[in-house]
Amino acid sequence: MDSGTVKLFHDSLDRCTRGRGFIDAFYDRFMGQSDDIARLFQDADMASQRRKLQASLYVCMQAATGDEEAQTWVRRMALRHTSFPTRFYQVWLDSLIETARAFDPFFNAEIESAWREMLRPGIEIFQSEAA
Repeated sequence: MDSGTVKLFHDSLDRCTRGRGFIDAFYDRFMGQSDDIARLFQDADMASQRRKLQASLYVCMQAATGDEEAQTWVRRMALRHTSFPTRFYQVWLDSLIETARAFDPFFNAEIESAWREMLRPGIEIFQSEAA
């Protein structure tokens, strides 16, 4: 993974997650995409979900750079999410990127590309475990 891409993603993610609003806004956006998605979270402990998502974004970044420990962690998390319909992963990613666009004042096409590139390997692991 190109170090410039990693830096763009990391810096953007840091700008987005400085406050609490980013993760909440993401879940609002994501769950607002369909009733089916909202139902997936109806009984979830959202405080726990928010903490896990924020941590997982950083771990996915490490996994995308080839960190074997991070890749193992992503695989373990994927095994816990096998009931998550694979058709929603693109919606998840697009919702996350749209939320980043709203929270990162420097967001541009290059940063969007970095988000997609850094999260793609993790999403692929999740999708392969669900298959």
